[in-house]
Amino acid sequence: SVYYILVDNSNVKWFGTSLGLVKYDGTNFTTINQTTIPELKSNYINAVAVDLDNNVWLGVGSNGITKLSSTLAWIENDTAGFCDKTIRDIKIDSKGFVWTGQHTIYGSKIVRYYKI
Repeated sequence: SVYYILVDNSNVKWFGTSLGLVKYDGTNFTTINQTTIPELKSNYINAVAVDLDNNVWLGVGSNGITKLSSTLAWIENDTAGFCDKTIRDIKIDSKGFVWTGQHTIYGSKIVRYYKI
């Protein structure tokens, strides 16, 4: 299943799927999942964003947020400060704030998560 599609500023296509993150650069498909990055908390990728430094932010299953470097190396996982750890959307604004959209059994929430 595909849960999320993002086309970044370099025209790279990112797909959040039930089997991991899929990157398509116009020529090659690359899959990033728990096999390639064991630190990922889940293969279910609900949301994808790319910041100005080309770091990749992922909403990972019901396990919060994961940040990958521009070379797709694992940087960190985080679940702190979320009302629900299921991140449905991630956007990064022009000031470097990472915003997350969450849907819980109690309703929907928007959380300003982090300043890059």
